[in-house]
Amino acid sequence: MTSNKSEKLISVVAPFHNNSNYLSQFVENWGKILDFQGEFVEVILVDDHSTDDFENVLSGSDLSGIKIVHNTGAGGAGDARNFGLGYAEGTYIYFVDVDDLVDVQSFGKLVHHVGKSNNNSVDVYHFGFYFTKDHQENPFFSSKNVVSGNFKIQDAADYIHTLFANGSPYVVWNKLYRREFIDESNVNFTFNRVAQDAIFNLRLLPQAKLIDIVDLNVYKYLVGRPNSNSNVHKSKFNDEKQVVSLLASLLLPKYRDMVSSETVRVSINELKYLVMSGRFEHDSKPLTEFVDEMNPFGTKAMILKMILKHSSLRIAFAYFMKLRSKGQ
Repeated sequence: MTSNKSEKLISVVAPFHNNSNYLSQFVENWGKILDFQGEFVEVILVDDHSTDDFENVLSGSDLSGIKIVHNTGAGGAGDARNFGLGYAEGTYIYFVDVDDLVDVQSFGKLVHHVGKSNNNSVDVYHFGFYFTKDHQENPFFSSKNVVSGNFKIQDAADYIHTLFANGSPYVVWNKLYRREFIDESNVNFTFNRVAQDAIFNLRLLPQAKLIDIVDLNVYKYLVGRPNSNSNVHKSKFNDEKQVVSLLASLLLPKYRDMVSSETVRVSINELKYLVMSGRFEHDSKPLTEFVDEMNPFGTKAMILKMILKHSSLRIAFAYFMKLRSKGQ
């Protein structure tokens, strides 16, 4: 495996906003990787308008191979990723979160695999990951359940359906994206508060011509960490409706059940939010309209089954029917 001195094989882009409590761990983790793979890998930390003391936190860290750039855009994870991409020199781009980790040995094997293949026609390398909680690592996805090695995208619906059945297509941290493929596809991250990953993938992945499924679990998604990028306690409804709309445009009419399942997931999440926040009586109309819109796919019956299993949701459902009877 050889490396062009003016171009890295992989650029890691990691935005952060007031995550100084995770930065030392992040730098230590990637420092171990750069000790062995620095010739082929660069790390770009994107400061997304942080107001904490991250510079002081990192003052004693070895930042060899790590760039810190300051987002001058509007802000938000999607905007910061787009900004960081502008500094990337790698053939492939890896988007990660600073509050998670990467398995050092597995990433080294991934770098070797990508370099050994010497095939810049691969648009996306797709690999597995761990859910990590209390130091217990549970592999969530094995590529053996999908397919081994390279395969050409014949049908975008089949590909997305396969990923749903065997692993998440929404996240970006279990994939390497060819930089030129991103540019040629003219797909950027949106400014959505949540679901930027899902929207990015659902717009980009169907345009891929060649995917390489790599049988490695690389990323360590840390579950339940405080002040992390994943802990969002506000409604995600508007963003997730956009995801369902994109999904429907890709999967219908072939995979109606999957569209229905995602519609139910989004609806139940919003219903729980409205109940717990005390906003149900005043803010449920958009949810009602969404369920009615998606009803041809059998979503009302599935939602009712899930509601009957949960007492809090049964109370919400009573309000739901009361409002409907009033025509609200």
